[in-house]
Amino acid sequence: MPKDSTDNNGRLRCDACDYQKLKKLENNPDVRELRDKIEQMNIRLSECRTENQMLKRSLYLAKQMVYKEVGETSGDFKTLLKHGEESGFRVERKTRTENVLVLRKKVQDLQDYLKKLEGQEPDRCKAKKTPSEEFVKKRIPEERKAYWRMELERRLARENAEKEITPIVKECSELRKKVATEKAQFRDLSNELNLLRAEYQSQVLKSEEDMGLVQSFETLQTQLQDTLKDRAEIREELAGYRERNRRLEGEISTTKEELQMLYNKAKDNNILIDSLTSKHKQIQEAIEAEKSIVRQNVDRYKNELLDMRENYEEDLKLLDTLQKITYERNSFIDKLNEDIIEGIEIVVEEPEVIEKPPEIVPVEESKPRLLKHPKR
Repeated sequence: MPKDSTDNNGRLRCDACDYQKLKKLENNPDVRELRDKIEQMNIRLSECRTENQMLKRSLYLAKQMVYKEVGETSGDFKTLLKHGEESGFRVERKTRTENVLVLRKKVQDLQDYLKKLEGQEPDRCKAKKTPSEEFVKKRIPEERKAYWRMELERRLARENAEKEITPIVKECSELRKKVATEKAQFRDLSNELNLLRAEYQSQVLKSEEDMGLVQSFETLQTQLQDTLKDRAEIREELAGYRERNRRLEGEISTTKEELQMLYNKAKDNNILIDSLTSKHKQIQEAIEAEKSIVRQNVDRYKNELLDMRENYEEDLKLLDTLQKITYERNSFIDKLNEDIIEGIEIVVEEPEVIEKPPEIVPVEESKPRLLKHPKR
């Protein structure tokens, strides 16, 4: 499997699995030479097969011709060659049927010849006899006639046999020469056949090796195609991941900006809370001052109660209004505190624009009017 490498920009790339490099690999001259060699080997194998079939056919025809020349169709060709190498073996040219016909013809000729010798010739032959022949026939006894007849037949048969044997011997010698040439040709053919078999086996082995190379090349090609597909899928996934990372970076930048805005708002809220607490303290101090003033006035009022009977109701009303004002101030301060706490929690949970609460203007405590009563 080819290893991944990184370029200067940090992007992943695959050198061996690149489409252009695969195209170069397919257009490689070595690969083309291997393909051409495989095609040539296939053509040569087909030619060798055809030549082998032709040689087998010619060998079969040569065997059939040898069988016809020898006259023995039964048996193995090797045994026939062994018999041909023996000294007492005579090769006959004709087949057995032809030999039987020739022998029958010879027997018929001999029978006709014997009939002629025995006097069973036609009448035309008897009419042509000379007186000397008749005298010899009368004077010679029958036994001598039979003996001479047999001797004559034997001589004639010998002469005929010699006449017939001489061409047969010539034919046998010619056939032996032909058989020797056929043997030499057969040996040459067998040697060529062995060479062709060895070459055929070597070609078969080479073709098997070439087929193995072709199969390995095909498997390598399929592996490269699979790796290309895998790399393309990985690149698509990387592109998707990069787009997701860009989106996440944009979201992170927006969240950072929002957090900065929230931080600024929180700062503003803290400043507002500090101002509100300072105002609350001022209100409490004013209330304390009011209380001290009221206490001082109570002592003074005790001394002047008798003088203030007439204005007692008005003073009570003023006191009631003062208490209501203080109660409203306290409730307003409590509400302010609760609103501040709720605003901080809302800012922490969901950042929203916090409206600036209206400034609380401290209401000056209405001082009780001190009525001057006439001295009694």
